[in-house]
Amino acid sequence: MPLKDVTPIPQFVRDEIFGGADDESSESEASCSSDQESWNGETILAILRRDFPHIMQPDGALIAQLNLPVEKVLEWNCVVSCDELTGGVENDSVKVAIAFSAKDNDQIIELPTQYYVFRIYNDLDKTKEYIKFELCTLFFLGQNRFPVPFVILPTEELMSFVQSNYSKIPDMEKAVLEYVDGRLCALFSYVHGFHVDKGKKTVNQVTQVATFLGSLHKLTQFTGYSMLDMKVTIPEMVQMRSE
Repeated sequence: MPLKDVTPIPQFVRDEIFGGADDESSESEASCSSDQESWNGETILAILRRDFPHIMQPDGALIAQLNLPVEKVLEWNCVVSCDELTGGVENDSVKVAIAFSAKDNDQIIELPTQYYVFRIYNDLDKTKEYIKFELCTLFFLGQNRFPVPFVILPTEELMSFVQSNYSKIPDMEKAVLEYVDGRLCALFSYVHGFHVDKGKKTVNQVTQVATFLGSLHKLTQFTGYSMLDMKVTIPEMVQMRSE
């Protein structure tokens, strides 16, 4: 489905995020399909274009690696595809791939495909406040170098975060969006991984999990806070980070 040019965002934000100049994008195409009726690729694409226009533009840092002449301006095409990762009672997780390509004379240039996870929360008992806390916890763990997926901020909130010089936890309530049917949704970075069958865990995997849990315990043991049962508040997370 051809789309018009994506919404531009301010140059300084693109430089902060991508480390390069703002190159012109031409068309976006979507190739999304689902065997289920629980999610729709066109709806996901519309949300990405509306709330996350910065990921719908080519990465300036990757373009800079092409060593193109300064005066060279390429017209980039964007192709978005969606594939279901999991579907169930609690949520639907959709893998979103965004690929950019451009033609330079007779040569086709392709940038590395960027992957995300678009999660739709099917569990209606999970309130917006509950999911907000979930996202804040992920953000907090990521800031403390835990190997967790990044929460992708909507462009407007990302701009505010950049302008604050990364000195505050973003307003994660703005990262909890509404799907068209009243369900809530959020966007994350895609992390490669695998499921471990019961009884087939390796020593290395157990060690990694133990290190993760031990580090989390050490981070909170002197404060008496428990993020797992939501007794810690967002301001307290900021305090723990500074201690």
